[in-house]
Amino acid sequence: MSLFVFGDSWGTPWGIQNHEHFLYDVTWVNYSVAGACLSHIRHTFFEHLPEIDIGTDSVFFIIPPDIRLFFPMPRNPRRYQLSTRSVHTREWSRAFKGCPLESIYAYFSQVLGSELLLLSNTCNVLGIDYCMWHNYGKLDFLDDPYMLHLDRSVFVSEMSMMGHLLGYETDLEPGEDGPSVELTSTSKNFLHRDQHPSVAGHRILRKVYLDWLNTTL
Repeated sequence: MSLFVFGDSWGTPWGIQNHEHFLYDVTWVNYSVAGACLSHIRHTFFEHLPEIDIGTDSVFFIIPPDIRLFFPMPRNPRRYQLSTRSVHTREWSRAFKGCPLESIYAYFSQVLGSELLLLSNTCNVLGIDYCMWHNYGKLDFLDDPYMLHLDRSVFVSEMSMMGHLLGYETDLEPGEDGPSVELTSTSKNFLHRDQHPSVAGHRILRKVYLDWLNTTL
């Protein structure tokens, strides 16, 4: 049995060395990519779908923020981010010229919901055992027209990973791609002056995952 992981930097896991021994209790195949958006994760999942032994293997989708966009390019997929810290500000200005930020955020919210529904329905139709968990920010399970159709029991937790590591849930500022360093620097569950979980943080997330897994068996 193998656990296939598809995610962004929180799945790689960023900044952690020799991590294989404490994250999971099974053999895992990690296709996470730092900076990936959900559309890129979906693309990677379908690319490696033939490798998954249906009925034996499991899939873990780590859900990034909903402000990233995926431009598939020949041999070199490009991942642009709608972020105040984005290095692609010029490209975004051209692509969304004259479009109000509220409309752009609404668009990305629909992208996130539809991609989640596509991943969920694909796994359900093919009979793939899977789970999902978002790394930070909030998911609208109650009003989003796409997420209303998702099976919420496949989410390891409806609280984000960041919420578990900080002890409380928090919203991201509009246009932010992740939690601020000021927010995470006071917690031992994050790397020093970084926005990614430390070894201690990953152990907490691992326990939440295993507790969830034991209740679903």
